[in-house]
Amino acid sequence: LYLGFAPSLDFFSGPGKYPTAGERSPEGYSRDEKLRFFAAIAEKSGLKRPVSYRGWNSEISVRYIRWDQKWFVFFFNYGSESKMISFDEPVSVYGKSGFEPVAQGIEIRPASWTMVKAEEKR
Repeated sequence: LYLGFAPSLDFFSGPGKYPTAGERSPEGYSRDEKLRFFAAIAEKSGLKRPVSYRGWNSEISVRYIRWDQKWFVFFFNYGSESKMISFDEPVSVYGKSGFEPVAQGIEIRPASWTMVKAEEKR
């Protein structure tokens, strides 16, 4: 089970992605607070990311794809500043000539994306 976080989590309730003003959370929780809440539930349930990293914030979206016993992780930076992501295990970073040598961290420029590849943990 993998939890993905998307802008639709900004809405308290409602039938669709674009609710009316009356359907917003009366408590006024921020997106970061909601994401931290769901991350805490996942952690207490024993769910772990397939590729462990640090440096995430609400301007970064992360998506995972598993293929041929490897994890491909896409980091999308929707913010206006570069973001640094560091990894617990070495990863290969996708560059101009394909996957480049192993790295412990990456910089994601504003309004861009980066992909890394990691071996599946056994």
